[in-house]
Amino acid sequence: MKEHLIPEGDKRLLVFYIPEARRQEKPIYLNGDIRRSFIRRGGCDERCSLPEIERFLREASTERYDGEPIDLAPERCFDSDAVQWYRDALYRRNPTQDASISDIDFLYHWGFVVEQSGKLMPTRASIVLFGTTAALHQILPRPIVDCQWINADWSEGFPEQRWADRSVIETNLIQAWKDLLGQYLQYAQKPFAIEPDTLQREDIPPDYIAFRETAINLLVHQDYGDHGRKPVIQFFRDQTVFWNPGDAFATPEELLESGEKEVRNPRIVAAFRRIGLSEQAGTGMRSIFRSWGQLGHVPPVIKNDKARKSFQLSLLREELLSEKQLLFQASLGVHLNDHEAASFAFACRQGRLYLIDVKAVTGLAAPAAQSILNQLVAQVLIKRVVLCMMHPQRPNHPKQAYVLTEIGVKLKGRYLDQGVKSERLDVNNEAPK
Repeated sequence: MKEHLIPEGDKRLLVFYIPEARRQEKPIYLNGDIRRSFIRRGGCDERCSLPEIERFLREASTERYDGEPIDLAPERCFDSDAVQWYRDALYRRNPTQDASISDIDFLYHWGFVVEQSGKLMPTRASIVLFGTTAALHQILPRPIVDCQWINADWSEGFPEQRWADRSVIETNLIQAWKDLLGQYLQYAQKPFAIEPDTLQREDIPPDYIAFRETAINLLVHQDYGDHGRKPVIQFFRDQTVFWNPGDAFATPEELLESGEKEVRNPRIVAAFRRIGLSEQAGTGMRSIFRSWGQLGHVPPVIKNDKARKSFQLSLLREELLSEKQLLFQASLGVHLNDHEAASFAFACRQGRLYLIDVKAVTGLAAPAAQSILNQLVAQVLIKRVVLCMMHPQRPNHPKQAYVLTEIGVKLKGRYLDQGVKSERLDVNNEAPK
């Protein structure tokens, strides 16, 4: 526990920071009785339900859930088309690999099949990735993902007809990804362009990278031990919402930094990275933010809900910085580069700016993002303030934020009138069950 004394006029405010218990130490329970486990939600300690206790135990285990062997016959539980598709994708990237071995030997080589008590057994990861529908239903009695197309803006709520189209996918991950991609391409906006060197038509949707990384993030990081909730992808007119059971082990701040992250399903994650269908370790979330920002949109919104053990990412189709704003900015004599201009626009929308916001807007790592903040301070557009709350990763230091200066506030109204909405949509909702 850490404490901090904050003077407020003639009073003193004591702030206590109690760090979160490590994953391996949960659940927290009383008198040695695991049935009396508790979870913190807001300002309350609530008693855990049985499914919540089971989730904590899965995540505390040293052996990851996707590596557990399953007592099914390897010769009968795999979809040969899915395995062949994966092998073809792998050999295209690694042509020196031996393509003559059998499927079972291939799966054994990559750790999808393991030896237990003198016999070969598939792992949970292998069934989720390549299993037949019958084998998959043996270990996962719920859909892989529920995909919905809703002919309304998110802010309008659900129309009387809840969706214009819907696809509930209950196949292995290889087929699920192929189905998701086909449906995405069917509905995505495809610009017409000619590649100058080959004179071939290019019609890859501009948001393909963001969709691919976010959809695969949902597929590979969901909690496959949670059988009561299913992942949902909702395509609204103004945003796409990805929701899945299972919170990220890393904080949002850590997700936007490079470097290895602890993951829930390491074998499934490695399988997708091995064939290039996901960014390399530690770069996936930054790739989503970077590619979405390159389209001129406001940053994606993350809600990593540890109390409800869920993760949500929303891709908002809102323009961050309009051409009118750039012209207005130039007329003021304010000299900002692209990253600084985008960060100031975000500050105008939000009224407050954090380091993580600049990282989200620009795709830059922490040192470069801090330089952006320093430059905006130097131009007297924002100023640093100290909040009472404690920073979770640095409990000895109060959390720092930046707010608009008097000059920034005067510019805000005129700035926001140049074509970009001032309000930020609240996407911190639970996905419908």
